[in-house]
Amino acid sequence: MEPASQLKREIMSEYNKQSSDWHVFTSRDIRGNVNTVFVHGKHVWFLKEQPINPYESVGFGVRSRADEVRGNLPPHSFGFRPVNKRLMTEILNQGASGGSVDQIVERLLQQRPMPLSSIRSPVAIEGPVVHSPSNLNLFPQQQDLDFKLRAELDSLITRKYPHLHTTYG
Repeated sequence: MEPASQLKREIMSEYNKQSSDWHVFTSRDIRGNVNTVFVHGKHVWFLKEQPINPYESVGFGVRSRADEVRGNLPPHSFGFRPVNKRLMTEILNQGASGGSVDQIVERLLQQRPMPLSSIRSPVAIEGPVVHSPSNLNLFPQQQDLDFKLRAELDSLITRKYPHLHTTYG
């Protein structure tokens, strides 16, 4: 188990080495903690974080192997994709006229994800990220990992940020 901030740096480094075949899932648990699962091939990272203010969160995570995924992965790989000026103008014009940008987004998602260091356009999109209103159970070991991560995060919050466990009012 490692700090989530450390694992995020590791994930970004891995993404920049190999930017295809990534999938990202997020959800909130019953206590409002943010669960994020990064999948890259057979590698998976589970993160559990608690926002401590609008700009910062604390949490823990683990890296693992996943030989089995429950359900299907999304058809498009997560990643960063460049948006050139012409396409950005097209998106803004569609939005201003009340039109749908679905076809434009589909065209963007057809592009291969790129490492951030390779993107030279003025704008990039990030995604897709699958959000779920409840806990996702994608891997057999996930429930056990979730319990361990929650216990460790609760211990940290109680020690360093006890005000997050109190009710305002």
